[in-house]
Amino acid sequence: MDAVDAYRAALEVYTETNSPRRWAGTLQRLGTELANRADKSSGQEAGRLLRESEGAYRRTLDVFTKQDEPQSWAAIENNLGAILQKQAKQSNSAEAARLLGNAADAYRAALEVYTKADPEASQNWAKTKVNLGRDLQTQGMISNSPGAAKLFGEAAVAYRAALDVFTRAAQPRDWAQTQFNLGTALAGQAKLSNQPDAAPEFGQAAEAYRRSLDVYTRADQPQVWARLQLNLGVAMEGEAKNSRGSESQPLFEAATAAFRGALEVYTRAEMPQLWAATQNGLGVARLGQAKYAGGPEGAQMRGEALTAFRGALRAFVELEDWSGAAESAEDTLEMTPDSADVLKLAEAIYQSRLFEFEKAFDLNRRRLSIDKSLGARIDFAEKHLTTARFGECLTRWSEFTTGEIDESLFAVRDGLRFACEYAAGKSDLALHSAEMLLKAAENLRETGRAFLGVERFVSDHPTFSAA
Repeated sequence: MDAVDAYRAALEVYTETNSPRRWAGTLQRLGTELANRADKSSGQEAGRLLRESEGAYRRTLDVFTKQDEPQSWAAIENNLGAILQKQAKQSNSAEAARLLGNAADAYRAALEVYTKADPEASQNWAKTKVNLGRDLQTQGMISNSPGAAKLFGEAAVAYRAALDVFTRAAQPRDWAQTQFNLGTALAGQAKLSNQPDAAPEFGQAAEAYRRSLDVYTRADQPQVWARLQLNLGVAMEGEAKNSRGSESQPLFEAATAAFRGALEVYTRAEMPQLWAATQNGLGVARLGQAKYAGGPEGAQMRGEALTAFRGALRAFVELEDWSGAAESAEDTLEMTPDSADVLKLAEAIYQSRLFEFEKAFDLNRRRLSIDKSLGARIDFAEKHLTTARFGECLTRWSEFTTGEIDESLFAVRDGLRFACEYAAGKSDLALHSAEMLLKAAENLRETGRAFLGVERFVSDHPTFSAA
């Protein structure tokens, strides 16, 4: 019989009626054991264990009340908050937001009992403040609302409160980790603040990361040290971009040093995601430095920036990190705006992976100014469909001559043209294209073209959903 079975067996003897304190204490221990098991599990099993743990803790609160058992009540509320946070990690965004909101409520409840002034409770107060800060920070990260910056700001307030208790001398790890968290919250707030001058906020984030680096050294904690270097570089880049004139030059230089430090630990073979993110940051920093350097030195910096962007782009594509790939592609195009290959890749990412159809349309239009090949023109006709330019889509298809399109592309032509004709209300033309499509359908799988963007657009657009 394992611990969970033993606790459940005990609960057949202890009841809320005949022995409420023993019943509640056993439920509390059961909740903790279920949570520990969830940490060692994954997927649906972990989710089930977390829900059972939450249920056990909530039932415990029927006996351990704030009025009668304030310390036990606060500890359970704190544990409940942690369980809800773990559940949020396994949930979709809407459900995660609800769970994180409930977790924040649980932490705030615990803070009604734990106080900084009470010597016996100050440590629990500080730890709960950190838990609350992490919860609010996560809410800010997943939020698409204008209030996300406010959530990051509230997280920073919670971390700063905890630092009134955690000191470098007495609790160096807790102090350093809270400084790390503070830097992340401040950087998140600065990115979303929509203020014309966010340099001070980015600067405060950088200062918090530097304080954390006083404890987390490369020798003792290389992974944490490298992540701090990466975050420090990003914060200083943000500060540099929001600074005036020559004030940004030393910041870009310091950011470059931080990214290079991170790359002493992050390798493409072992940590490709972090390597790519760091390479992209390094490219931005070197390009920023190049603005203040002339001659061969400036050219060298620009060359290093382009190499970093291209390396990051390749890695992100291999990892199928399409948001990262899009960012690296944009940075690459800033330096090489007439690169047809990069334009084509960028538009494919926005069209078929991120489903940002207007962005893909604009990139395809740019590519056509330097690449008037049949493939680029067919791509552009497709972009007219997925941006609901149905009339213009028909015009685009009418511009192709009979002998211009290879027989292997007939199915592509007829399929996209049919969609445009149908959406434009040209039923007779659509029927004819449908007949042509049926004749050419056997060649469709031979083209090597993907239509993920078209499939998404057709499934979402009301014109087609009514069919």
